[in-house]
Amino acid sequence: MITPESMEAMFVNRPQNIHHLFSSLDYVVIDEIHSFLGSERGIHLKSLLNRLQQVNSNRFSVVGLSATVSDVNQYAELKDYLGNSENTTILRDPTPKPINALFKYFPGSVEELPLDLLKDLYVRTRDSKILVFPNARGRVEEVAVKLKKISERVGGHQNYFSHHSSVDKEVREYVEFFAKSAKVENFCISCTSTLELGIDIGNVDEVVQIDATHSIASLIQRVGRSGRREGKSSNLYLYSTDRWSLLQSIACWLLYSEQYIEPIQITEKPYDVLVHQILSIVKGSSGLYLNELLTKIAANSTFNHITEDEVKEIIVHLQKLTFWRS
Repeated sequence: MITPESMEAMFVNRPQNIHHLFSSLDYVVIDEIHSFLGSERGIHLKSLLNRLQQVNSNRFSVVGLSATVSDVNQYAELKDYLGNSENTTILRDPTPKPINALFKYFPGSVEELPLDLLKDLYVRTRDSKILVFPNARGRVEEVAVKLKKISERVGGHQNYFSHHSSVDKEVREYVEFFAKSAKVENFCISCTSTLELGIDIGNVDEVVQIDATHSIASLIQRVGRSGRREGKSSNLYLYSTDRWSLLQSIACWLLYSEQYIEPIQITEKPYDVLVHQILSIVKGSSGLYLNELLTKIAANSTFNHITEDEVKEIIVHLQKLTFWRS
């Protein structure tokens, strides 16, 4: 079990471990594969898989897991994305799961959420295990603090938490442990995309989205956090604080109902990732000849659309850089 970032650290700092551990790989399983697509992190992952293949004695197979592959075309795009379509399989649970969606509109300001929205949210969720997804870390804290104050006034439970990348790691881990261990106690976690996927926090009764998500795929991923118990449906509350957000929320829901998900965005010339990978290869090799570096880059399908002359130009610029040490 590893992340692309940890794999990169091994390539740079422990290259001997790469050969020792991964030279005889049979399978690479990528969970939530759709979350990598259309991002620099996805391009980075693709490059790392290519580099793993270069040190592998056999051609390993890739298994991608996704809950948001909408149609045959997108399935094919996912297979082609990693540059190894013949040895790539995409697995998706085709079983439709009922989702109960409720839209609520409370006009508000940019500064803070309407009190009526918070009161309504508290009443609807006080007896549930719930995740609340605002669209900003400031909103995350606002929701957690204000719902807890309302609960204190009316004698409700005190299990209101915030979870985002700026929260201390120890606190985030405690929140995750509490949620997973809470068999009887109800809780409310106000969070960003840090709890959208990947982390197992057990059973969640309801999901709340405050203002529209940035993508349909994100909405599907978030609502999928609830209703995981056998025979249970997913419950989704969509709160909007302005008319445009309400329109966006309805549009996202209707498009999802039609099984539409955003097409995969492919960056043909990811120069920034190339620079990063050049430095990584040089560091992991403790230096190498130019022709060796060009051969390694040419063998990496991630950079197929970048010409050798462009690669050489980037290397020349890197050689001219001066690093000052204070």
